[in-house]
Amino acid sequence: MKLFGYGCLSLALSMSGLANADEIDPFWRAGMDIWNEKGDMAAQGDVRALAELQLIMEFCNNNPDCLALDDEAEPSLAQQRVAFAAVELGRLYEQDILAAEDKFDTAQRYYAMADALGSPYGSHRLGTLYLSSSSPAYRSVAPVFLERGIRRGVAASAVALVEYARRTRNEEDMIYYSRLGLGLTPDAEQAAVFQDVLRSRGLAFRGMDATMTREPELDLTPQLSVFEPTELAPASALPERRVAACARVSEELATEWQDLRAHDARLSRENDLYKTRRANSSKSAPFVPPGPAAEVVREELKRKNDALQAQYQRLDEAFNELNDWGTDLTQRQEDFNRSCDFPIALKTYNAVCTGPLGGSPYCQSIQF
Repeated sequence: MKLFGYGCLSLALSMSGLANADEIDPFWRAGMDIWNEKGDMAAQGDVRALAELQLIMEFCNNNPDCLALDDEAEPSLAQQRVAFAAVELGRLYEQDILAAEDKFDTAQRYYAMADALGSPYGSHRLGTLYLSSSSPAYRSVAPVFLERGIRRGVAASAVALVEYARRTRNEEDMIYYSRLGLGLTPDAEQAAVFQDVLRSRGLAFRGMDATMTREPELDLTPQLSVFEPTELAPASALPERRVAACARVSEELATEWQDLRAHDARLSRENDLYKTRRANSSKSAPFVPPGPAAEVVREELKRKNDALQAQYQRLDEAFNELNDWGTDLTQRQEDFNRSCDFPIALKTYNAVCTGPLGGSPYCQSIQF
């Protein structure tokens, strides 16, 4: 391993700018400023700074528990130091400041270590590394890690995904990631990227919470009209009362049929969207990168498959409920037709059906 490129070196992918603007955990933000400086010093030929980074990684390589971290647990201070050092070493390899037989693979390994230890910068760096790859397979999994960056507060990850969506002409993703970016605390330049996307499409500058729930749990509850149901009058009631009750109930049944048809159309639309999402998810076998990043990708694929399965089950339940509703409504319509099929005098018709109830389906059906 050797260090080269001493002197003025433009670090196009420097971490400066990332550590200030986002809703990143204060420890990670403050620590990255310090460690970014160490990385810059190493890039400019400071052998001691480089040795410090390498010694930390050497400690991790000799400690089997170094990367052991439960999903809900916070990394220890030692693990956080490893994550900071891994980000900087990955950056030095990625930018050809440190020589390696395969700079991409080496940078990937360091960034993946940092990501596994909870570093928002490790997630962001790994995502942008994959995004810049000439391999479509690596580019295809870049969003997994950039989305982790967003979840960990990095607005720059949202910017990268907006630009990627722009290049791939994915309108839905451009809007989605712009809203996620505004849901963080972007700097002025980052906010302008998100706002431009929304402004050009006539959309409000409304941010989204970065929970990354792209497929929220479907609320497929029918949207029902609200009214107090009318009871049919008994056969012994005055004719005017019987006809008026039938007219009102016919209006209520017509409204409910309208609600049922609207809900049926809504479920059909949701089912079409589900089929599209399912087809998109199965278009090609997912690429799983090597090393620690593999488990992250597998978990993300499982999460998306679980979300699709949950949507399928909810849609299936909703269609069953719709069928039950339709069966019940049909039975009530038939009961109504039988109950309200009785002779009506013209005098009774004129008393009821030439007023406000004249437009009811029942009055409209009466012929003389």
